[in-house]
Amino acid sequence: MSNELKKVFIVFSTHFDNGFTGTMEDVQSDLAWNLIPRALDTIEKSSDFGPNLRFTWTLPAWPLENALMRLEGTRLGKQLERVVAEGYITWHALPFTIHTELFGLEDFIRTMLPGYRLSRRFGRRSIAAKLTDVPGHTRILSTLMAASGVSFLYIGCNACSTPPDVPILFDWEGPDHTRVTTMYSKGGYGSPILPPPGYEFPIWLALIHASDNGGPQPAEAITEAVAQIEAAYPGIDVVVGSLDDFAIALRDLKLELPVVRSDLADSWIHGIATMPEELGMIRQYRERLAAIESFEALKGLESKDRPPDGFSTMIHDSYEAISLFGEHTWGLDTKLALNPPAEGGRVYDKERFTKLLEEGAWGRIRGSWREKAALADR
Repeated sequence: MSNELKKVFIVFSTHFDNGFTGTMEDVQSDLAWNLIPRALDTIEKSSDFGPNLRFTWTLPAWPLENALMRLEGTRLGKQLERVVAEGYITWHALPFTIHTELFGLEDFIRTMLPGYRLSRRFGRRSIAAKLTDVPGHTRILSTLMAASGVSFLYIGCNACSTPPDVPILFDWEGPDHTRVTTMYSKGGYGSPILPPPGYEFPIWLALIHASDNGGPQPAEAITEAVAQIEAAYPGIDVVVGSLDDFAIALRDLKLELPVVRSDLADSWIHGIATMPEELGMIRQYRERLAAIESFEALKGLESKDRPPDGFSTMIHDSYEAISLFGEHTWGLDTKLALNPPAEGGRVYDKERFTKLLEEGAWGRIRGSWREKAALADR
């Protein structure tokens, strides 16, 4: 137990997979029409919990922007826009969990645009980012985060992956020597409600995290977490908020933290090697998009002509497809679609393979792979 602990920030979030638990369309539609109403319900039910204890739900920037677009003009859309404006549903700076090693510099900069657009729309900017599932990223991420105004990065390692040997809190230094304060959770997406033994800092982030495309937590999760914290630390200050709230408090402390100057290996990057043709196409598009934009810019300077109709939309859609290809999900969850625990789990034999083939399960899996590959043709 930390004798120095003065404040605990409770943050609620979910892990966004663009697929995995269903098709991409299924997942995006479920977030908008099912999970958002559940979050609104929890926000309402926690409205009288006291100062700084009302439910706040943090989403990656891209799925939140996508939900706002899907719900535009509806009653639910107006409710969502209101709570986002109030800060009870909010976003962090990254669009979703990515394989950083797949991205070029320009690709990565474009992936930050959903968060930028939300910042312009709602009048506040996120200085925090979160990556869950993927255990590691290349250190250029630190440089790009710092250049984007992000001062705090949270990484939650998949519990089945071997995490890198890093402290729970450290300054991660990029190749240009800029740094981002990073919190690394080695045991799963979220962090424990109470800090681990030996934790020596005055604030703690209790990141209460749903699993893959999981819904918002119920209001009872707040009262249970607060009770657990206050039992361990009587009189301590507890707030429910966003990653930005923790990031601001952490920044203001000006802590002297260990410095990590190396890549954190990505041992979760299995999917990319299974689609070499599509990967080659993405790399070609990357070069062509840069050339096309440069050509149009120079032509505009020379002749004062505007780009052709639809040019900006084409550029936006192309970079969005590249970003979504680099999102870390690679098809449906095979352990559930093919080998559910109720049927024995991960059992691989010819009889079962033939049965699943005949029943169409393998067709659904292959369809999810084709859905991912199609992003290279978008």
